[in-house]
Amino acid sequence: MGASGMDTVVATSAATIETENNALIVIPIALQLIDMGITAWDAWRLEQAIEKGDMKLAEEITAGIAIGLATEAVPGNKIIQKIGSTLTKVMGKNADEVIAGAAKLVEGAKDIAPAKRPSNQAVLGRVGSYERLSDELGARRFDVPDEVWEKMTESERWTANQKFLDRMIARGDEIILSNPVKDIKDVSGMFRKELNYLIEEKGYRLTEGGTRLVK
Repeated sequence: MGASGMDTVVATSAATIETENNALIVIPIALQLIDMGITAWDAWRLEQAIEKGDMKLAEEITAGIAIGLATEAVPGNKIIQKIGSTLTKVMGKNADEVIAGAAKLVEGAKDIAPAKRPSNQAVLGRVGSYERLSDELGARRFDVPDEVWEKMTESERWTANQKFLDRMIARGDEIILSNPVKDIKDVSGMFRKELNYLIEEKGYRLTEGGTRLVK
């Protein structure tokens, strides 16, 4: 879906609440979340999950937003509380389930396999640096236990890595580079292979500062 199409959906999609007088109050969930600094894409995904009644997906999206926006000054649980206040206006007590589930996901994120963290961010980069940054951000990263990696062929390693990249693309993750790239020719190894795949085959491009990949 293009940017203009997304804007249209976000602007027109809304949840409704029936009041005691049977009047319908239109509350655009996505627009309220965007006002909180959440991206239009994440706000739209959360709104769609709620409208479809998929509370588990709503929990995962909320947790991903919280982890992605969390800082030392504003931890993830505080962000969840802010999102919760908006959802409560629309969903009433039903919002409690989403918020409680998201809070548990954020709390347990450190114990979840890095590739399966409930985050809308993924980190790529050189070995030794992308792991640290992904842990700091609570973001997803490609991760295979050393004892398994050592027994894999080069072909098997790339197949596993590519599967991670494809899932990252399908989710629409924000792609962060732990090592800024000015010239792809200066990059080597598996990081170079990842960049080649995403840029040459999947239509991504480096941002001006070389810290992210975008379409």
